[in-house]
Amino acid sequence: MTDGKVLRLNLDETSNLLNSENLLTSWLCDDGKNLVLPQPCTNISIISIHDKEYFLGLSERYNLFCNDHVILSNCTSYTIHDEFLLITTTDNTLKCLLKDWDLPALLKNKLNVLTDILSQRIEKSTIITSSNGSTKVILQMPRGNLETIHPRPLMLSHICKHLNKLQYREAFDLAKVHRIDLNLLFDYNPKEFLENVQAVIEQIGSPSNLTLFLASLKNEDVCATMYPLALKKKQKTEISPSPDNKIIVVCDAFRKYLEKKNDNKFFLTLMATYAKKGETEDALLRLQFLKDTNKDKSTQELVDKALNFLLYLVDVNELIDIALGTYNLETALMVSQKSQKDPKEFLEFYNNLLKMEENYRKYKIDMHLKRYKKALQHLSKCEDKFAEFLALMKNQRLYTDALHLFPSTHPHRMLVWKEYGRYLMEKRYFDEAGLAFISCGKNERALMAYKESLNWQSVLQCAVDLNYSDNKTVALCQEMSEKLKSNHRYLDAAYLLEHYVKDIEESIVTLIEGCEWNSALFVMSKYRRKDIAETHLKPALLEHHVYLTTHLGQLSNDFHKHYERLKFLRNQKQQQSELADFVRNREDDLFSETSSIIDDASSYAESKSITGSILTKKSSKSRRKHELKKYRLKEGSPNEDLAHLAALSEILRKVEAMKDSFSDTLKTLIQFSYEDKAKSLQTHMCALIKEIESEIPNIWCHSENSNSSSDLRFGPDSTANSIAASINQEQKSSVSNIRDPALAAPHWRNIDVTLQMLR
Repeated sequence: MTDGKVLRLNLDETSNLLNSENLLTSWLCDDGKNLVLPQPCTNISIISIHDKEYFLGLSERYNLFCNDHVILSNCTSYTIHDEFLLITTTDNTLKCLLKDWDLPALLKNKLNVLTDILSQRIEKSTIITSSNGSTKVILQMPRGNLETIHPRPLMLSHICKHLNKLQYREAFDLAKVHRIDLNLLFDYNPKEFLENVQAVIEQIGSPSNLTLFLASLKNEDVCATMYPLALKKKQKTEISPSPDNKIIVVCDAFRKYLEKKNDNKFFLTLMATYAKKGETEDALLRLQFLKDTNKDKSTQELVDKALNFLLYLVDVNELIDIALGTYNLETALMVSQKSQKDPKEFLEFYNNLLKMEENYRKYKIDMHLKRYKKALQHLSKCEDKFAEFLALMKNQRLYTDALHLFPSTHPHRMLVWKEYGRYLMEKRYFDEAGLAFISCGKNERALMAYKESLNWQSVLQCAVDLNYSDNKTVALCQEMSEKLKSNHRYLDAAYLLEHYVKDIEESIVTLIEGCEWNSALFVMSKYRRKDIAETHLKPALLEHHVYLTTHLGQLSNDFHKHYERLKFLRNQKQQQSELADFVRNREDDLFSETSSIIDDASSYAESKSITGSILTKKSSKSRRKHELKKYRLKEGSPNEDLAHLAALSEILRKVEAMKDSFSDTLKTLIQFSYEDKAKSLQTHMCALIKEIESEIPNIWCHSENSNSSSDLRFGPDSTANSIAASINQEQKSSVSNIRDPALAAPHWRNIDVTLQMLR
């Protein structure tokens, strides 16, 4: 109609004759309103979507209407196919819309025409026709000639139809001719494929085609990654996805059927199932078995052909090594003869191997292949080659592997334990070295190892096993107590002096030296040595009080100094950031005139930076020195703020470590009537803890705020150069971040170290 209204011509459903009663009726849209087109359409059709008819019209302005929706605004021609609406566009593209999938989504605005529609590039042309049930589409070129194409979506749809009917031969041929990934045959319906492996093999038939299919397998669902049309069809029928171990599953299924079939016609395909899984060694053994069991000419030709096939899949040198790894010299020789190597080279090597005892020959082969663990295993079976065994064990550090190769009572096992103990001593694993020496009966060496690890209990056990005399045991305990004291293990040292050396006074003095006041008082009371309190404990206690008072004062001063400097640096950075934002906003108006100059300068600076980074590469040693100097407290140094943060973190760790013994010190001071000193010490400690706890949120929460504020560099007021400058500044000012353990807030226990009576 001239007013754009679309009318329907009604026919009698039984006779296809005009219905005189309602000859013309208005075409109704989904919402029940009359269809009125804003533009006249020169090409109109009716398309069925989910058994419902829709009006399709193409205007002279290239708008394609489906009812009252413009589904495409650059359409030059269209035709309706079995499952598709085929469209050509002004940008020389053929679009294939699934009638029951894409069109409904387009009508509901749930699909993007540019990205979600299956399409392919074509030469400028228009569609003449396409035949239902076929993949052919005939196009008219600008010169007037006709051209037939097979659009990929139509081809995929056709292959899927064949797969639904279990027509694997037809699906394979189409995929092969039109270069569709052969994985589609499996990925479209994995469960059905595996249930019909026999049909797949029998239908495809050709061993070369079956091998081609196996060779193309990859652990990837091509329906999801390459062919969205096939994925839509899978989702429609709720087919399970392809398994992650597809190659293994398919190869095992093929091999199971081919072994059952036992037809030499498919022997190459059988070899392919091994090669594809990386089981080349098993393939060679299978090949050798066939060669040994059948000496007829046809079998030997098949073996030769199969070997050439494996050489096509695997590098010849790699295949030679794999063949050697089977320890079958005939197989290795058979493969070597296919290589370009001089026969004089490998024949001499094989002849030498043939002269050797079996286990020694396997050892030599393993060494040639650098399979040292297997070499050690085979060499352990050669009784007269133990020197070589030890040399291999030491060179490759295979001590733990060697231990399990001999029975527990075998003398060689004892020697292995001894060498292992020596190795552990060199690596300073003293406790484990002691165990190794005990295992081989070398108790004297075990004792020396335990002495180095300060494991005094094990030292005394070894002394008993070695039948040490009482005097020798006392001397040993005195030596161990000195070692323990030098490592600040005063309780252990005092225990040895009290119970083994029987030097009570020295034991108490050791406890006092370690500030173990409670333990010292207990031993003094136990042995009635109160006199030591006057001679040793009180002077040490007062000296420790002076040290703690001075130390707490120093920690308080350091904390205040570092925190104030950190606050100043952070405020300074904040002001600089605000100033930079202000300057950047002022420069935005001039950006268009100066961008090329800035870009050149940025490029130059970047190139200089890259050159500098190349020229300043450090060795590992200098890099370690650089890490140590990363945070310098010198004013104005890079990352000075991080240096103060690291210093504050270290102060907190020191205060946290003092909490454990602090209350014991207070109690001991009170016990000896030094209440004033105890109260003064408690006051210092409480003041420091209070100051630290009040500032912890300010010290370690700042980094999170600064990180979040960095996102503000992006936005409508940003330019490319301002963003680049911001990123460069951020990289310069914060090379390291809070993830560095030295900068992180240490563990802080909220425990009370004070005494009620001193408050």
